[in-house]
Amino acid sequence: MILFVFLIKFDVMTTKELRHRVINKINELDDEDLLQDLIRLIEDSTDDKEIYRLSDNHKKAINKAIDQIEKGDCLTNEQSNQEIDRKYPYFPVSH
Repeated sequence: MILFVFLIKFDVMTTKELRHRVINKINELDDEDLLQDLIRLIEDSTDDKEIYRLSDNHKKAINKAIDQIEKGDCLTNEQSNQEIDRKYPYFPVSH
């Protein structure tokens, strides 16, 4: 029996390189909601005393989902997986 060992090379970036990459990506963004989410994420990671506040878009999405659930306009996880398997047979979700 022959045993092969594969070594995977991972790109390891320094903190300075990561910071530079994040700043470049942020500078490319035009989505105000995403930028606000990023600010909250950064502030939450540095200040655990602040309460997270949902944006209006988040609140609308949550309320829409609650309304759909209350109306029975939803699927179980199993039903959802079956539907995805049916529509996208090359990306099976169910096991």
